[in-house]
Amino acid sequence: MRAMAGVACLLLAGCGDDASGAWKQEQKGSGEAVAGLECATDGASDYGTGCTIERRTTRDGTILTVHSPTGSFRRLLVAGGRVTAADGAEPARLGRGDGKRTEVAVGGDRYRIPREALR
Repeated sequence: MRAMAGVACLLLAGCGDDASGAWKQEQKGSGEAVAGLECATDGASDYGTGCTIERRTTRDGTILTVHSPTGSFRRLLVAGGRVTAADGAEPARLGRGDGKRTEVAVGGDRYRIPREALR
């Protein structure tokens, strides 16, 4: 019974706050981010602007949690100049971007993430 309570606490700890508002560099360890992030998720072929992104600093680097409008999400670890999948079996792949954004893909999901968020 205690083990199940511990698992429930860990699962709840993974839940994030509301990620609305414009992109802001992290202040005092808080994690707020972009609303309207361009993404193509859940089988979409074209990019839309319904995704949001949260930023949280950890000992291992910065965790970016990207949420789709349908409720799915991906966690990315930004550390040492690299972007990797923070969880799951599928690796993160970096693609082309423009001067302001970098394309990041995990599985069939693609995101255009502001370069400043990847620092």
